[in-house]
Amino acid sequence: MYQLGWGRLNINGQFANGLRWNNLQSNVVGLLAILGEGAVTSTSQVATLSRMIYLPRLLPAPQALLLPSRQNNLSPIPGQVVGVSSGNFRPYVNFLGHILLTAESLPEYAVKCIRIQRVNSKREIKARTYGPTWWVAVLGCVLSLILLGIGVWQRDGMAILADISLSLLSTLVGVTNKWRLKLPKRAGERNHWTPPGDVVIRYPKGSFIIVRCTEDVARELYFAPEGIDYHMQQPYKHRITALISSIILMFSVLFLSNAGTNSQVAFAVSYLILNAAYWTIAALPQNFHWDTSAFQVSPEAFNEAPTPVAKNLLKDSGHSRTKRSARNRSKRPPEPGCREHYVSYNETFTEALWKVIIATREIDWVRRSKAAPMSEAWDQWLNIALQVARDAPQPTLKDVKLGDRVEVVQFYNIPDWNARSALQLAMLQSSRKE
Repeated sequence: MYQLGWGRLNINGQFANGLRWNNLQSNVVGLLAILGEGAVTSTSQVATLSRMIYLPRLLPAPQALLLPSRQNNLSPIPGQVVGVSSGNFRPYVNFLGHILLTAESLPEYAVKCIRIQRVNSKREIKARTYGPTWWVAVLGCVLSLILLGIGVWQRDGMAILADISLSLLSTLVGVTNKWRLKLPKRAGERNHWTPPGDVVIRYPKGSFIIVRCTEDVARELYFAPEGIDYHMQQPYKHRITALISSIILMFSVLFLSNAGTNSQVAFAVSYLILNAAYWTIAALPQNFHWDTSAFQVSPEAFNEAPTPVAKNLLKDSGHSRTKRSARNRSKRPPEPGCREHYVSYNETFTEALWKVIIATREIDWVRRSKAAPMSEAWDQWLNIALQVARDAPQPTLKDVKLGDRVEVVQFYNIPDWNARSALQLAMLQSSRKE
């Protein structure tokens, strides 16, 4: 007769008649201690910058931070950075400079203009004192103390050893990975004058960010290497510590596999909570984790109609609108109610590039960064766009309330010139010459 088994077999080899708590096998709970690498590594750089990394606690997937070699620089962001007049160029965006831009939400062909000023020369960019990584570290410590109490209450020696070894492991991980940010500073007098260091940043999806700043700020955030200075600098010391930590992790999993059922269930619940917490903070924007109060970011904008794209779409014929909707639905700017303030949304790359030329009134950076194709038609269009931009009225200054303060925001006036039609005409003239 077929019987459904619940848990362990009886001594005589027959299945247990019912579900019994003591018959449950939970050795797999050891795997929960090493799961969650993606969430841990995504916030590892900011977590290891804080002193909370030394706190004994439960840490999901500690092996993700026990690598034979460590990074020497912060992870760059895909994109291009070019100085408008300085001639500097980088084929990537520095990590900390990217955080100040808050560019994750920009759609295709969007243009954003900001001004960055250093307001405190003595402060550096650092991890937030009470940021998300601080709270998950405290949570891991609290859960470690609770599990230690459960192990003592259950008189479970293996659970106590597992909790102590896993908590000690997190401290060793902190010792071998703790670092401080090393940003080079310009030598010379503190109050020296520096020329404008405006930069244009272009991301792979065709969006632009214009940064108004001094040359010192541009070098510090976008052109200087973001070095990592580890407290444990010798590579052999790091590898020895990583080896000892790996051995402790193996013994911790062994201890946990031999702990009592009640203790294992408590460990399982704790790691489920921790993994959920780490995945939650990994989904937060990076500026939630970093303290960037040393710099002040102010917006700039373009004087344009609130919904220029929506008006253009209404002018299309029914057949044309249906055809374009099927082809470019994913490339349309967001609806007016969903748009970010002080961001210019465009339908094409040509329109986005035209807006950047209006703000910079220069085109040398376009050729230097290869933002536009190298052709006669594009060269002709760039020269005309530059002339039209320089003939445009000067930017308008307006008082705008930003949070609890009122600032003067610069608005760029857009000339009455159709950039797309001008480019099509230039291409047509170029094709006739051929």
